[in-house]
Amino acid sequence: MEVSRRCLPLAPGGYLHARPAGFRGKYGEEPLTSSPVADESEVLWHYTSPAGLHGILTTRSVYATNGRFLNDRDELQHGLGLCRSRVEQLKAENHPADGPILPRISYELSSMRDFDVFVFSLSSRTDDLPQWRAYTPASGGFSLGFDKAELESITKPFGFRICKCMYDWQSKEAELRRWIDSNFQNYRAGWAELNSRSANGGQHNSGSSVDPLVELASSFAPRILRGLYEIVATFKNEAFEHEDEWRLVSAPIKPGSAAVQHRSGRLGLVPYLDLRVAGPTGRLPIREIWVGPGADKDYSEAGLRAFRAGTGGAFVISVSTVPFRTT
Repeated sequence: MEVSRRCLPLAPGGYLHARPAGFRGKYGEEPLTSSPVADESEVLWHYTSPAGLHGILTTRSVYATNGRFLNDRDELQHGLGLCRSRVEQLKAENHPADGPILPRISYELSSMRDFDVFVFSLSSRTDDLPQWRAYTPASGGFSLGFDKAELESITKPFGFRICKCMYDWQSKEAELRRWIDSNFQNYRAGWAELNSRSANGGQHNSGSSVDPLVELASSFAPRILRGLYEIVATFKNEAFEHEDEWRLVSAPIKPGSAAVQHRSGRLGLVPYLDLRVAGPTGRLPIREIWVGPGADKDYSEAGLRAFRAGTGGAFVISVSTVPFRTT
């Protein structure tokens, strides 16, 4: 059955929430450490089937899958468990500022009902036998080389960012702790100033009838949660470290968004975002396409060259040097 395509619009301000960047203003702004990492990889590769290749080239979009439906979804649950443990430790500190904020964060981490994160998987490894075997059919597949900087520039207005996956648990735990602690430090500093001003008879100039201390907590809680969900979306099991995976990660969005579509998959109906990845001129940020190993890779190469000639594509075509496999 053909899937209807509702691509995210090219203009900013579409369906996705803006990516959180901490509490702006005098209380500081904490970026995510898992934002783009300095790395020698200028091109990132997406391994796919002939149908996947055709879909990307003709629609100029990719599918970003709901993180809960990935084959390493246990990593998501483990990461959220680390978040809950750190929140429990903060509760034990009994800081007077935390009353309005910790119960909300604890509840939402337990329910996980408020946000979903969507990802598109990539790798820094070119012509990699394990990934040909894992992500392309035995009859042959393709690997698309995306320009990392250009891809992020195109998708950033929709709340996406490119980040490197984390595999060892020490790094994962340190990243989560840094995000939680830095945000709580800023939150507590803001609470102390507002509380001091109130105790001294000062006036708050927020223009709101809401208690400023409650308003501060309401501002920080969703930012902390969204950041945590984004970070956890980069967690991979150590067994996959050889893949050197990178992910194009969405800002968390609320379930039920009109942008979310569904396709049939091994786990039933899989939620995804149809993300347009062509620039303003319609050009895709694809530098090179590799033809994967297979008995008929010469035909695959010929077909791809004919497609490129007919559509005016500018990508380089390379053919895998990996020995043909029969299983």
